[in-house]
Amino acid sequence: MGWQVGDRIAIASTEQFSKGFSHAFRITSLGLNSVGVDSPSTELHKADFINKHGVEAVLMSAEVINLSRNIIITGDDFTHIPCDSSVTNEAQGCKCESWRTKCTTGLHTLQANTGVMKITNTRVEKCGQRGIQGKYCLHFHKMKSCPNCEFSNNAIETSQQRGIIVHDTHRSLVENNVLYNVRGSGIYIEDGNEMYNKIKYNVVICPFPLSYELGQSGCTIPGTDNDQADTSVNQAGVYTRAGTNDLIGNRAAQSFNGMLFEPGARGEATNQVCPNQVALGRWEGNTWHGHGRFGTYTLFGPYAKINSRSPENQNGHSSIDWSECDGFDADGNTRGIPAAIANNVDYDNVFVGHYEAGDIQYKNHASLNNLNLMYWKETKNFDDDCSAHITSSYYENGNVALPVINSRIPY
Repeated sequence: MGWQVGDRIAIASTEQFSKGFSHAFRITSLGLNSVGVDSPSTELHKADFINKHGVEAVLMSAEVINLSRNIIITGDDFTHIPCDSSVTNEAQGCKCESWRTKCTTGLHTLQANTGVMKITNTRVEKCGQRGIQGKYCLHFHKMKSCPNCEFSNNAIETSQQRGIIVHDTHRSLVENNVLYNVRGSGIYIEDGNEMYNKIKYNVVICPFPLSYELGQSGCTIPGTDNDQADTSVNQAGVYTRAGTNDLIGNRAAQSFNGMLFEPGARGEATNQVCPNQVALGRWEGNTWHGHGRFGTYTLFGPYAKINSRSPENQNGHSSIDWSECDGFDADGNTRGIPAAIANNVDYDNVFVGHYEAGDIQYKNHASLNNLNLMYWKETKNFDDDCSAHITSSYYENGNVALPVINSRIPY
């Protein structure tokens, strides 16, 4: 692994419902099958491996991440500044609002509009500017189609406004990053037109329980431009407005929500995208655990449909033919396109699922020890009028609430 004595590591809580603490340590020794640390843990961090007949093995184990890197981007400690009544745009400074009287400043990185941005094997700390738009730890800003843009193998620790942002950018790679003590969303896909970005094998750990008694509510934070993504309304380890991106092998622990897909369009995507009608990317092998509300979560009825969007030709926008957003074509045929959430694991959350969603199948899903193993109010039949909404999945120790009609679950 390349770990060394003196490295800083963190171990995720394995308590239910965002009630535990994660802990950071220094490595004092390395053995063949052991790691010595500088202090004992005050909590039990579980490592369970469940193998049920007919279901793929389920790993329910605390994440252990290395927060040390040879290259460090760092800065001064955070500073709290009062809002400025002369500021009229949140991107220009700390704008006064009824709900914001001060902002928090830290370092930020970004590349905008053109070229290639690549940051790898780097530690970024004391970053993010709460309340000032566009000031984040790692930020692809309107890079359009950028297949060589890459954030990989980085460690982000202690942020006041999100972690990794993919904004109006397509085909980028965000892989093998670890994020610890990031307030607001850990990974954030911003406008709703983003396509074909690969978000793979990242780990987001919130070290604090979702309890106001500690002076902050987990990793939520007020005063940003998106209360759904960052505050105690719906903060998430991974947040996306855009569905046509790959989410593969990611893990998040202890946030308010694990992964939140909230279809929406803002910025240049406003009135250019039917956000809850887009095809989903490859969502596979993710693990969300210990969250205060949902593990897997989608809002506003994603009903994927066939359309002609393209990053290169239309910057991820829908074609001018808005009929592509309709549920039926001119001949009365439905226009749904199937999608699968495959091999995901949800455990120790309060909820898993959606209020409404269509043409989405849970395949090889393992949901254990959630108060609501599956919460799904409304759906529709698949276009083939045959495919199952849930197949080859395993549910244990919790409630299952499914649509009264139009859902199919094979035995």
